[in-house]
Amino acid sequence: ALFLAAAGHDVGHPGTTNAHQRAVETALYREYGGDATLERMHTKLALQLIDKHDLLGGMCAVDASVVRKLIKFVILGTDIGAHQSIWSEFQEAAVRVARGGGGSWPDDTCSSEEEAQLARMLLCCSDLGCCAKNFTIGRHWADSLARECERQADLPGGSDGGMNRDTIARCQTGFFQSICVPLFDMMAAALPEWEGVAERVRANGELWSQLAESQAEER
Repeated sequence: ALFLAAAGHDVGHPGTTNAHQRAVETALYREYGGDATLERMHTKLALQLIDKHDLLGGMCAVDASVVRKLIKFVILGTDIGAHQSIWSEFQEAAVRVARGGGGSWPDDTCSSEEEAQLARMLLCCSDLGCCAKNFTIGRHWADSLARECERQADLPGGSDGGMNRDTIARCQTGFFQSICVPLFDMMAAALPEWEGVAERVRANGELWSQLAESQAEER
């Protein structure tokens, strides 16, 4: 389920944000509503592709239904606008698991709900995986995102949301501080083997901060 969700979690992405869908009331907004507009579209398309290619054909109806439900749950969890409630639910699950398993996340004692919470957070981290990679790769990714935001600003009623090639470092600094570092620190607390990954994210966040400070001084 997690593999299929990862493969399909951005399928059909139009290159614009949920905020843009709401602001200009796009066709996607009218079809899927203002709550996780794109994620609901991704979920629908992913499940359609899974059915089209009969990817769950080897399962019984009950198991296939469970997998489809988990795929939907996990993809909807990539909505960055809902991160506070999603993270809170994961932290509650992590506390329960730690109390029942001696401080770690043991696969053999997790409930299906706790496994789903972990799967959802794993995809959230994967979705932001560039944040844990070499800083050069991260800068390339951020530049691509800035260009995408600039293209969105050129659309009727569009806006770059404050993200463009002149503000990349400042925006990335804030994004790391509010989203990336807390997310990966949370995962490292639940899965100690993730500490090295969390450390790379923290280091990249510091590099973005230094770059933003340097650019501010130049101005």
